[in-house]
Amino acid sequence: MKSGVPSVRHFYRPVLKIMHWTALALIVLILLNGLNGWVRWGLILVAVLWGLGYAVFGHLSRPGPALTGLARSGFKAMHVIVLAALEMAAVAALLAPNGLLDGATRVIFLLTLGLGLLHGIFHLWRHTALGDGALRNITPRLMHGIL
Repeated sequence: MKSGVPSVRHFYRPVLKIMHWTALALIVLILLNGLNGWVRWGLILVAVLWGLGYAVFGHLSRPGPALTGLARSGFKAMHVIVLAALEMAAVAALLAPNGLLDGATRVIFLLTLGLGLLHGIFHLWRHTALGDGALRNITPRLMHGIL
């Protein structure tokens, strides 16, 4: 029976929305300007909070009824892969020296950005082609009127 008190999971969802956009901004900043103190620790903090949230609350999104076939069966795996890439980028950020990225570290960040962009394109396709409102799940309510 519900007590009327919102759960921690209820408060985590808007934090998760913020972490999506913050991770994207931080990865782009790191690729353009390299690693420095606040950007490095910002990405690490986002990755740790996201990983802990996933461990505690599990997967918070669902494929929705309009999604079928491979897109539906691979829905959770896609999200886990993108999160794993973010975690790898955070470890790389922790271990890499300050300055511009090079070598394997740059490849990890480019891979993470690429996977994140494919993830976003997938949800944009869901929202437009399937009309399932997927973008409303990850955008602030202020933007829902234009979606």
